Parts: sequence; C-alpha cells; structure tokens
Amino acid sequence: MNIKRIYFSAVVFVLFLVSCRDESLSPIPDMNDNIGAATKVTVNANRNSFRLGSGIATEYLEFTLNVDGYEVTEVSEVELQFTFFENAPSRTVGPVLLKKVTTFPATVQITAQEAAAAIGNGFTVDDFQNTDRFRITFPIITADGRRLTVALNSELCVQPAQPLFGSCQVLWNVVN
Repeated sequence: MNIKRIYFSAVVFVLFLVSCRDESLSPIPDMNDNIGAATKVTVNANRNSFRLGSGIATEYLEFTLNVDGYEVTEVSEVELQFTFFENAPSRTVGPVLLKKVTTFPATVQITAQEAAAAIGNGFTVDDFQNTDRFRITFPIITADGRRLTVALNSELCVQPAQPLFGSCQVLWNVVN
C-alpha cells in the first residue's frame, strides 16, 4: 500500500514539474524574438510599363506599397532602390535611392521623368529604348534601426505568409 502511494506521489510530482515547463524543450532560439517584416506590393496593371512615343514624358508606374511587421516589428520607412538595365548599349545603373515611403499603405507613382533623373549623366526620357528594364527593391528600415534587405521575387510579397526578413521587388519595361 505504501509503495502505491509513493509511486502515485512520484507520478503526480513529475507531472507537476513537466506542466510548469515551457512548451518548447528545444534549445533553438525563438525566431519570433527577432522577427522581420515584409513589403506587400500590388502593381496597377494599367500602369506597369513606360510606353515609347510622344507621351513618354507623362508615363508613370504605379503600385500600392504596404508593410507587415507581423504585429512584432515596427517599420519606420521603406526605401525605393532603383536599378536601370539599358539594352543598347548594355549597361546597368544603380541601385540608387529613388525615394522613401513612411506611411502605409501608400500609392506610389514613379514617373518616366523621375526614372531618367535617377539614371543621371544627362539621360532624358527621350533616351529610353524598347526593352530597357527597371527594378525597384524595397529595403525596410525598422524602428530599432535594422535594415532588412533580402529581396524576394515570389507570391509571398503580395499576400500574408510566414515571416520574412526583407523586401520584395517590382520589375517593369519600356515598350513600344
């Protein structure tokens, strides 16, 4: 009878100890302690390229930019880093800081004039050629000073998903 009591007391004691422990028995750090943020970009399908012709000076790219800090990370701003890929002669310019966005969600427009100015060296909208390409990446600056720069080119950029450590990208072309 005493052995049963001792056994029962030991089982209850062990269950009590286990129930008070953290759920995770793994020594791996919790990624939620340093969670990142992600940009969410939705491109306006009617404004996703620069069209050559007499009206190129009035062309603009347009997209909605939002951020998700997963209710953990506070985002201060998102930089728009611009890269230009010229078809002929073959050259790449950038990345250069085009602008910063500090309120979200934001509708962002990038004009052909702004793109030409970012290329520099006297480049104008009249110098754009068919199949020239552009890329905007979105480094995220957090309130605690971190700069999240990993660019992802996937559907994760436009829908809620698992935490990411960085930003997405937008690509567009010059077309006839």
